[in-house]
Amino acid sequence: MKEQEMEKTVHVGGLPYPAREDDKGRLRFVKDPDHPLVKRMMPIFGGTGSEDPNTIGLEYGRGEHSLRDYAEMNIAMGYSIDGFEDLSSFEEIEVRCDVPHLCRAGRRFGPEDEIPKAG
Repeated sequence: MKEQEMEKTVHVGGLPYPAREDDKGRLRFVKDPDHPLVKRMMPIFGGTGSEDPNTIGLEYGRGEHSLRDYAEMNIAMGYSIDGFEDLSSFEEIEVRCDVPHLCRAGRRFGPEDEIPKAG
């Protein structure tokens, strides 16, 4: 089967993101090594920098990144859909796809999710 035939679209917070099944049949977001926060991470996490996801998670906790930026970092790392849904930071965010057991109701990203909370 061709790679594009396997690609699906998953909507998170009302926005579309590509996903595909891994070799074990688990649906994952497609990795994006060009995402600015992913670039800061060590190669094992898909970046070219020296940081790990926890460092950026702590920055998010201090309000240095918006909810949407932090969500998109996790998406760009290639998180599995069900793993993403388990992250407490995103438990209120809507996830829609064509795999019913991976979908959930919730809210969409709003203007408040575009602004870091520090300040």
